[in-house]
Amino acid sequence: MSKWERGEATPDIGIMYTLSEIYGVTVSELIGQTEKSKETQEKLKAVEKDRKALERAKKKAMERAKKQKKKK
Repeated sequence: MSKWERGEATPDIGIMYTLSEIYGVTVSELIGQTEKSKETQEKLKAVEKDRKALERAKKKAMERAKKQKKKK
């Protein structure tokens, strides 16, 4: 996906279909071809909130691992 966001490549349609099913949106909404419905916007906000929470948890876990490594 990051290559697609940078304009370096285009994603496989099968992947796009799978992502649209996972997130409960249409492929057109996913790629920005059509305006996102209110329901889709709410789902995307929830996904972004979850992504941020996972990123914070990952950062904390890495910090704990570094501290434990220093103790050894």
